[in-house]
Amino acid sequence: LYEALIPEAARHLSARAQLFFVPDKALHGISFAALQNPTTGHYLVEEYAAVGVVPSVTFYLDSLERGGAGRVATWNALLVGNPAVDRQVFGGLGDLVQAEKEIEEVGRLYSGARVLRGKEATGTRFLAGLDEQEILEYAGHAVDNAKHPAYSYLVLAPEAGRPGALF
Repeated sequence: LYEALIPEAARHLSARAQLFFVPDKALHGISFAALQNPTTGHYLVEEYAAVGVVPSVTFYLDSLERGGAGRVATWNALLVGNPAVDRQVFGGLGDLVQAEKEIEEVGRLYSGARVLRGKEATGTRFLAGLDEQEILEYAGHAVDNAKHPAYSYLVLAPEAGRPGALF
C-alpha cells in the first residue's frame, strides 16, 4: 500500500518535510501515518516531521493564512504521545519512541498544552476536559476493526479495572 500511495518523489524528501494527504472515498479509512516503508521498515510518521490528513488543499492553505503562528500558540491543545501499553493485553504493540518526539515538537507550538505520555496517558485523563480543547494530537496505537468499525479503539495507558482500550 505504501508503494501505491506514496509517490516516488516524496520518498526522497528530507526528514524535516511535512506530508499532508487529501483522501477521497475509500482512502478516508487509511491511517497514512502508519503506512510502512517496505525498504526501511519505518512507519511514515517516523520518516517525516509531520504526517496529516486535510479535507482539501484549499482548506489547508486557508487555515495557514488565517491562523498564523501567533494565533496557533494560544489554542488549547491536548497532546498524547506513546501511552504506556499493557503488554499482557496488547503484547504485539511496540513502544513508539518517535511519537514522544512528535509530541515534544508539537508542544512547542502551543504554550499551554496539556501533555499526556507514558503512564499518564490514561482514558480518564484523555477524556477529562477534552471538549475544551481546540487541538488534539494523538500519537499512539489505534486498533482498527474493518468489519465492525464501532469496535475500533485507541490504546491508552491502563488504569484500575481498565486495560487501556478507549472505544
